[in-house]
Order: sequence, then C-alpha cells, then structure tokens
Amino acid sequence: MCALHGHIIQAWLYNPLLFSIAVILFVAVVARLVLGRSVKIHLTRSERIIAWILGIIIFSINWAYVICFVR
Repeated sequence: MCALHGHIIQAWLYNPLLFSIAVILFVAVVARLVLGRSVKIHLTRSERIIAWILGIIIFSINWAYVICFVR
C-alpha cells in the first residue's frame, strides 16, 4: 500500500526482497515493450544449484528481517 501511495522508501523498508524483485520485473517488462528484447539467463547445472542456494538464503534473510524489524 505504501508504494501505491507514493512512499517508495517505506515500501522497500517493509519488504526489501519483494519490492526489489517487483522493480526488476517492472524494468524487464518495460525493456521488453520498448526494445522488443527479453533478458534470458542460461545457467549450467552447478550454477543453477548455487543460484537456488543463494535464493533460499536471501529469502530466509528477508523473512527474518521482516519478522524482526517490521511492525
């Protein structure tokens, strides 16, 4: 709701991971519409495993932040 009301920093402080991913997806969609190109990432098997591990770690840290600091 903060983002819809124009409070961008407060929205990011409430849930940094969700807000950052939303901004990245918005930029990707705008780039796709304007340039007609999409971003594609090709990962090897070991890179995919590392990406999943990092994603789980980042997701866990984000939720720990939300639970501890957002009231």
